Amino acid sequence: MQWGGDIINLNIIPKNSSIDSKNKHNNKEKWSLFARKLTKSIFMKNYLKDKYNNKCPWCGYNLNDNLVIHHIDYDHECFYNNYIKISHPTNKRPNRTYKAPDCENCYKTTNNKFNECIIRIAPVHKFCNLQIEEKYKEMQSEFCKE
Repeated sequence: MQWGGDIINLNIIPKNSSIDSKNKHNNKEKWSLFARKLTKSIFMKNYLKDKYNNKCPWCGYNLNDNLVIHHIDYDHECFYNNYIKISHPTNKRPNRTYKAPDCENCYKTTNNKFNECIIRIAPVHKFCNLQIEEKYKEMQSEFCKE
């Protein structure tokens, strides 16, 4: 198999768009934590790598440090009420941080809520994520033609 060749798992193509879900949830902070901030969680990335046996479910190759958290379903909100601050410095803002869900403690204390997130995300390579998004757009365009 070549890089990005055969599709391994069509089930990871998004069920809905982030824009539709954002509007449905009125862009609430809890939705934003799941849809935007969860992707920065190192704990979640490591957990997903283990869950998927270090394999990208799209191309089948080993995951590396360039993995991203891909949303299969954006229609969800973070229900865990504790947050962490993650450092995200830039040259202009060396002390920059942002609020993110505390996925590790959610896993330890409210496993059922944690599992509700896990079924909606998957670890993929950055390049594979772009391919998945293209496939989603293609499928949406075909659906609209019918």
